[in-house]
Amino acid sequence: MLEINFSRNPEYIKAFASNDPTHIQTVLKLLTGEKIVPGQTLFLDEIQAAPVALTALRYFYEEAPDLHVLAAGSLLEFVLEEARHSMPVGRVEYLHLGPMQFEDFVAAMGHGDLAHDLQQLSLEDIRGQRLPEAVHKKCLCLLKQFWIVGGLPEAVAAYVQSGDFAVVSRVQRSVVATFRDDFNKYSQGSLKHRVQLVFDRLPLMVGRKFKYDHMSREHWAAELEAALQQ
Repeated sequence: MLEINFSRNPEYIKAFASNDPTHIQTVLKLLTGEKIVPGQTLFLDEIQAAPVALTALRYFYEEAPDLHVLAAGSLLEFVLEEARHSMPVGRVEYLHLGPMQFEDFVAAMGHGDLAHDLQQLSLEDIRGQRLPEAVHKKCLCLLKQFWIVGGLPEAVAAYVQSGDFAVVSRVQRSVVATFRDDFNKYSQGSLKHRVQLVFDRLPLMVGRKFKYDHMSREHWAAELEAALQQ
């Protein structure tokens, strides 16, 4: 697999100045020194930094169907809203990667069969108490662990390897700190302060209806909303 990271190597973006898949592959070979083999994956990472690459996906689908292309990026919804390029409608399959769910956590903990059975469990089965009591207690124990660990893959991996909540806590704090630092890329000055304010207040809103006027008495709701939108 050849990985093209547009954030780490922005010079790769220029390879997509043309929508010709053959030309793009030639330039990428020259830049990376790697051969692109049909039937294998070309991985375009941080594609939100290269909207022109999104347009090129259409031509890869039409003119190079034997080449498997995988693209990944964050905050793509904002890129798609503002994109001035032709989007590859009908040529691209979109997949949303979210946090791990409880069944994923159970499988990661080494209980794959139980995770499969839980996915097949219906509400009628639960109401009828068809889940054996011993299995139910095991699920409750795993659920309590999941509530603490959460669905971040890195945190789950740390818990699976160590079984130590302190190690998990360090991972969680690191991720939160990285999120906060990442605000600098998208907002500055007062906007950055308002975004951080909303981010810090979110835990207080769990289980409650989200309202901007609950975030702060020192800011107008419109100010906070505008900060997040920008």
